[in-house]
Amino acid sequence: KYIAVAEKQGSPRFSVYDIHTRKRLKLLGNPIKNCTCEEFVALTFTHDSKYIVGVVGEPDWFILYYNWQKGRVESHAKAIYSNNKGTVHQICANPEDKTVVVIVGEGLYRQMSVTERIWRQYGFQRAENIPLRSVCWLNVETVLAGSADGRLILVRSSELRAVYQAHKLVEIEFQAINEPQKSTISLASNSVTTEEKSGIYEVRCLIAFSRGFAFSCFSGIVTIFEKVSTFKYVRKNVVRVISPGVGDLDDVTINQIRYISVSPSEKTMAVTTFRTELYITKILVDQDIDKVPHLQFQALDNGFHHGPIASISTCVWKPLFITVGALDKTARIWDYETKKSILIKDFPNEIYSASFHPSGLYCLMGFTDKLKLLLVLIDDLRAVRQVDIKCCSLVSFSYGGSLFAAVNGECIEVYSAVYFNRLYVLEDHQEPIRSILFTYDDYSLYVCDGNGYMFKWDLALQKRLEDYTSIGLYCDIACTKDGLSCCTVSTDGTLKEAVKGEVTRMFKLEKASLNSLVMSNSNEMLVIGSETGTIYSVLYPLIHPPIYVEFYIHTAPVKKIIIGPRDTNLISVSTDGSLCIWSVLNVKKQCSNDFKNITDILVSVNDYNDKNNVIKDLGARLNEIETEHAYILQQITAGHEAALKEFHKGYLSTIEDLKFRIKQIDREHLVEMNELHTKMDHMAVAHGQQMEKQNDFYTGKLIEEYEKYEALEQKNKDITADCLKQILHIKAENEDGIKEIVREKDELITEYLQLIEKLETEITEIKQIYELLKSDISRQVEEEINRVNSKFNAIKEDLDKENHQLMCEKGIRMKQAIKYLEEIDSYKTKVRNLESEMDVMKKTELNLVQEVKVLKAELAERDWTINEKDKIIIKVTERNQELSKKKFVLSSRIEALENKLAPKGNELADQEQTVDNLMREIAQLKATVEKKGFQIDTLKRRLLANLNELKEQKCKTQAAMYLLKVIKNEVFRAKEVMFDYCKLKRIILDIYSKYDNKATMADLQTSKLMETEFVSHKRYLESIIAKVTDRIRKLKKQRSPVQTHLLNQNKFLLKELLASRQEMYRLKKLNCVSVAGAQAKILLQPDLGASYFMPGQDSVAQRPIVRHQ
Repeated sequence: KYIAVAEKQGSPRFSVYDIHTRKRLKLLGNPIKNCTCEEFVALTFTHDSKYIVGVVGEPDWFILYYNWQKGRVESHAKAIYSNNKGTVHQICANPEDKTVVVIVGEGLYRQMSVTERIWRQYGFQRAENIPLRSVCWLNVETVLAGSADGRLILVRSSELRAVYQAHKLVEIEFQAINEPQKSTISLASNSVTTEEKSGIYEVRCLIAFSRGFAFSCFSGIVTIFEKVSTFKYVRKNVVRVISPGVGDLDDVTINQIRYISVSPSEKTMAVTTFRTELYITKILVDQDIDKVPHLQFQALDNGFHHGPIASISTCVWKPLFITVGALDKTARIWDYETKKSILIKDFPNEIYSASFHPSGLYCLMGFTDKLKLLLVLIDDLRAVRQVDIKCCSLVSFSYGGSLFAAVNGECIEVYSAVYFNRLYVLEDHQEPIRSILFTYDDYSLYVCDGNGYMFKWDLALQKRLEDYTSIGLYCDIACTKDGLSCCTVSTDGTLKEAVKGEVTRMFKLEKASLNSLVMSNSNEMLVIGSETGTIYSVLYPLIHPPIYVEFYIHTAPVKKIIIGPRDTNLISVSTDGSLCIWSVLNVKKQCSNDFKNITDILVSVNDYNDKNNVIKDLGARLNEIETEHAYILQQITAGHEAALKEFHKGYLSTIEDLKFRIKQIDREHLVEMNELHTKMDHMAVAHGQQMEKQNDFYTGKLIEEYEKYEALEQKNKDITADCLKQILHIKAENEDGIKEIVREKDELITEYLQLIEKLETEITEIKQIYELLKSDISRQVEEEINRVNSKFNAIKEDLDKENHQLMCEKGIRMKQAIKYLEEIDSYKTKVRNLESEMDVMKKTELNLVQEVKVLKAELAERDWTINEKDKIIIKVTERNQELSKKKFVLSSRIEALENKLAPKGNELADQEQTVDNLMREIAQLKATVEKKGFQIDTLKRRLLANLNELKEQKCKTQAAMYLLKVIKNEVFRAKEVMFDYCKLKRIILDIYSKYDNKATMADLQTSKLMETEFVSHKRYLESIIAKVTDRIRKLKKQRSPVQTHLLNQNKFLLKELLASRQEMYRLKKLNCVSVAGAQAKILLQPDLGASYFMPGQDSVAQRPIVRHQ
């Protein structure tokens, strides 16, 4: 029902929790003064869960006996001897007596009991040379303790009974007290070998349960003993943990058992090792140890990472994320919706980083020698490409998935994810890179290094667009979808927001470092992880002061946080290797993210072909087996047909014999029927005569009875008349009696009322007398109580002395009783053996009888099966006849169909001719389609121009919406002082002064003029294009081959001219942006002449938008 958890924080204390309500019930500390210890080294509940016994650590080593429900210490004493310099390793309470405990440690064994708050030691205590590590109670009188040198010490009735070698132990049997134990060794230290002293056979995690006990005495091995009887335990199972070593820990060290626990049903065991895994197994199962020396523990839920997690990344199309271990050299792919690991892959080299492709079909991993691209198959990760980057600590795919950036030392290399060729190299960093982030349009890259600098790079120009510096080192970056602003966290605990190269807001969240940062896809929330393990959820856009909520689950620094593509799930990782999956509540559903996850996977062609070949082989094998079975069935049917013919001959002869016998029986039946009819006629005549005689007799008797009835009826009438007269007389008498009774009752009521009045007067007098007596009696009672208390104290002292003597006599009597019980148990075992022999004899007799019955039943079953098989054979023959008939019908149908198909050939020839005619018509239609395609191209160019105008309008609306959000947050902050007029006025004036910009109005007017001029210019150009297209159509009809060649050359030159103009416009734009970057405001004015470049888009297909100068 309860759990006690000890804490190490200044002074020793522990908390008690209720398992069902999950609430803390008590917080208890150490009330002993002058106690300088800092922690509890051992805690245990008593068997009734009402008391907790704890031992505090050095230098005091006190044992404390808590009544935790009342929140006080009942008693305390020294847990070790005054001259002992060892330590306490474990304390264990008696399973039935709450006042008895056993303490073990380095050279320490103490069996202690508490009476009247005084602790006393009793029994065996010579353990100076034994380094004890664990202990348990097998029953009320028996203790089993394990040592570091591989010995098991058995103490029964407070006396040392035996010492065993744990790694050689097969059976434990308690003998009588006067008899010596069989397989025991000495307690002397010289009897222990050097191999045992090295600690290789250390007995750890000794635990007892009702069906036996278990312990570990070798790396990864748990030995389980089963309770055969009250005094005998036999080795039942040996279970082993098998896992490879990790990092500096070899398999022997990492597989050492640390804790063992048995389920309440005592069918399952769970253990932990130095690896961060939980292993389970079934216990007390059948095992032949000679043939199968070890069973194997199974890891729970496919296991977890051992040590810190080096990197984590998620994808967009699937609910998956990948983690790689820094020490265990494994990669794991998880499903954050089902919270399960779906793929585990071990690698020979260390893994430094990983990144998931947005599709979820590929991933990048940085190894010691290479950076590799791996395919995510159904049950494997297979490398297909690689780049010569050693120990790549950071790698990231772009949001579109067409690029990826990898850190190579102090520079960043950007590669194409399709062709795997290096596109850009960014080299202005002098310290190791701490974080990289692509913008949502994949044009730019944010980078922060270990020197306190953060840059925004333009990938196409390989040039820095924005520079930021900080007192503390930047740790992580997050940017908005439009790329206008970004947020950063640093080691000095500050959160910063920057827009176009300037830090606009800065808040200090805590004193410790902020390590990780991520922004939701809706740009409404920032999630920050700190050095203390705290996770902050901050409202975005930021206001002053920021609105945030703190969450506590990690106990180590948060290393990385990622968020799912739909903002519904969040995954955080800390440096201790723990991973937490969060559910994000109150998420607004965005239409752009309203699509289903894909469930498709990649399968290699070789695997697919191998599986198909296996299926084909199995199909061929199945056909072979079917033919074999058909042949065997045919042979069986042939054999049974011969037997059936012979049986049929015998069957016909028996039928004829039975028909002859039936005829004979019919003749005999007719003779018997005739004889019965004659007998029935004679009996009917005799019965009729008898009925006539009885009728005459009963008619005479009926007349006599009728005469008697008439006489009785007359007599009844006379009696009823007399009864009526008597009833009338009795009613008159009753009325007179009732009147007399009423009169008497009235007289009695008056008398009783007079008596009640007298009694009330007497009661008032008695109450007065009672109060006087009450005061006298209370005084006398107090005097008597004082006298009785003095006598009780004297009697109590006498009883305590007698109780102490009785306790001593009880110990002697208990030992005698244990001797007698052991003798009784030995006699009982002899009787049980004799009874078991008798039972065995009886069982053998019953088994023989049952065998006879079984043999008879088998004979009956064989006869029945022969009859059933004969029936099956008949059915099979009938089925064969039906199939032959069907075969004949089908063959006739096939011939009819062949006759019908003959005229169809002529129709096919006619249809081929019609197909040729249709092909000619299609060629004519293609020519018309080409003409229409030219018209469609012109319309597409107009559509692209309109789309670019729409993009510009969207940029303006996004900037306006951002400004509107910021103003709303400022107005919301002003709401808090709405009742204070002065403060409200000051805040409103500040908002007005901050966002009122007359220049913006002028810019809007100029932009409107530019738009009108742009529309007029556009119409003029469209008219020119229409004229040119008409002229081209006319020239196409008249031009010669030379003219067509010149026309193609002119087209090529025009394309190069358009590309050069586009490059010139882009360079002009960059120069304008670099000049005006220092004076930029919150609103971003889009450039009408900007050309947009998407990764992977053909440069020839780019069309420059006309820019109004």
